Amino acid sequence: MTVFTAILSAAFADEPVPPPPAVVTTQEVEDRVALAREGFVSEPIGGGSGVLLSTAAVVGGDGGTTAVTARGRLAIGKSFVLAVGVPFASWRNPAGRDAGLGNLSVGAWIAPNDNNVLGVVAHAPLGRAYTWVNEAEELWPGTGLEVVWRSNKAVEGTPLTLLGRLSAGAHTSGGYDPVPGLFLKTGVAGAADLAFDEHLGVVLEGSAAYWDTSPFDLAALVRGEVQGFRARAGLVLPLASWSGLQPAPVVPGIREATLRADLCAQW
Repeated sequence: MTVFTAILSAAFADEPVPPPPAVVTTQEVEDRVALAREGFVSEPIGGGSGVLLSTAAVVGGDGGTTAVTARGRLAIGKSFVLAVGVPFASWRNPAGRDAGLGNLSVGAWIAPNDNNVLGVVAHAPLGRAYTWVNEAEELWPGTGLEVVWRSNKAVEGTPLTLLGRLSAGAHTSGGYDPVPGLFLKTGVAGAADLAFDEHLGVVLEGSAAYWDTSPFDLAALVRGEVQGFRARAGLVLPLASWSGLQPAPVVPGIREATLRADLCAQW
């Protein structure tokens, strides 16, 4: 009887129940595609590979230039990034309007830790876009090389992320006024990103540079992001230019501002 009972028990015993599949929470998904914070001048630190399309339109009495820039970044491992940017611009001239490619930018970045990045950025002319938005080396035909240090740091216990950028380098151009044939450039930028929740936030940034067509800018951007996509829009105010400190001979006053919008995807 004992043997018979054992056989019946084995025959009708419940099959082993496999463990339930791991549950992936919404927060874990968002962490995987979290977009690194960035400003108007300050590039992101961390994150994956991605693409970005941005527009910048100078409006006002001294406006008339609109630039569209396509950027791509390739993350190699956790500490190395290659970045490429190609701008196209349309601007006013005495004959009406003109258009052309700006300067190709290529950057190589290495991250010694999670909060700091060191890299070099090179520029080379693709066309003859004799105009600028906020920086001469983006559009005005010329070559250049800069060394750049960037730092991003989330403030623990707050929805605030601080960003910093320092740069120094040399650039050449055709030497047509107001851009000199050879100029050294140093720049500094600081920004703060305030997150309202996991999808919305604002970015405030101040940047100064010399030599530069717009020596001091203040930018304010609103951002919205979800699942690896981010859209931003805002305004860049050339405060030094309003004070008559830009190299072009213009009358001081609030004569221009830059409307900016961009869309990026990251994976």
